[in-house]
Amino acid sequence: MHRSLAARVRRPFVLAGAAFRAAAALAPAWTQGADDKALCLQGGLPPEQAVASCTAVIQSGSATPAELAVAFHNRAQAYQDKHDAGRAIADYTEALARDPNDAASFSNRGDLHLLTRDFDRALDDFSQAMRLSPVWARPPMGQGVAYAAKGDYDRAILDYGASIGLDDSNFTAFAMRADAYLRKRDMDAAIADFTQAVRLNPNFTYGFETRGQLYFYKGDYDRALADLDEAIRLDPGATDAFNIRGAIHRERRDDDAAIADFSAAIRLQPTFVMAFNNRASVNSQRGELDRALADYDEAIRLDPRYQLALNGRAIVRYRKGDHVAAIADFDAAFRLDPRDMGSLYGRGMAKLKQGDGEGGNADVTEARERHPAIEAEYARLGVK
Repeated sequence: MHRSLAARVRRPFVLAGAAFRAAAALAPAWTQGADDKALCLQGGLPPEQAVASCTAVIQSGSATPAELAVAFHNRAQAYQDKHDAGRAIADYTEALARDPNDAASFSNRGDLHLLTRDFDRALDDFSQAMRLSPVWARPPMGQGVAYAAKGDYDRAILDYGASIGLDDSNFTAFAMRADAYLRKRDMDAAIADFTQAVRLNPNFTYGFETRGQLYFYKGDYDRALADLDEAIRLDPGATDAFNIRGAIHRERRDDDAAIADFSAAIRLQPTFVMAFNNRASVNSQRGELDRALADYDEAIRLDPRYQLALNGRAIVRYRKGDHVAAIADFDAAFRLDPRDMGSLYGRGMAKLKQGDGEGGNADVTEARERHPAIEAEYARLGVK
């Protein structure tokens, strides 16, 4: 489903001055031989032009330390825009060697350390940026991203909260905190933050999609459908939204709508194992066993260790009277998840159908003891 929420927020470092502004106004199109210093130090050039102008300044031998700090910073931003993390980090380091009070260079270099998964260095840089610019909301958000990546969601939530306290109009900070709450399985807090995120950014597809999924988990199907409908309206290619909406239709026993949504998800992503499994389960429930078997086969081809599909295919094979194949699938599913009493019970029932009374009764008895409702549950699925 999805798509990163850690949007880069950069602050151009500009050496102020009427002369530089006038030079930029007089030279809107960059050409070799133009006033490289004015163009580089003013900032705002396209990446290729920024690299060329700032390189000329850096290599000129006549730039002051302050001008060099700006030139390295602005060239670093250009490399960052070109997705050249190595050169960008090197240039931010050069900028900081000449101006150790540049919060923007620390924060931007921290962003790059996040991208290269060097989370400890990212934390160091964001900490410096926060020290130098304590009212800037970007560094604590970046620090939160780093802590979340290290698995410290409590600390991440605190940092996202600090960022929101400094700027409560930034939907990204709410969305990142919502993700951290999800990691802690705090659905109500996550819903609250996604609500703020979509209020601030009504085009935030992921926010609607994920809040819809959370409403689904809580059994609030009306709100879930409203959010998923909006996510699909915003992004007709939102495969996860189609899959989740299909699951809601399945729960409501609207089989045709469920099949349509699962099929849409598969068309958009032909390797979507869960959607194949989900469509198979609907077809199994309504007795279209051949179609169900075909989808389970495809899900298992895509992921031979997908336990739900193995168990689902076993049920279909049992209902079709292929008890030997059903035993093999139930057995494979049970090996993947020995806590699944359904697989154990189904294997026992298939063994009984094959005349293995001892083995079948052993499986069935153990499954009943460990999950007393399993017999009724599997009878509804056709295993009886």
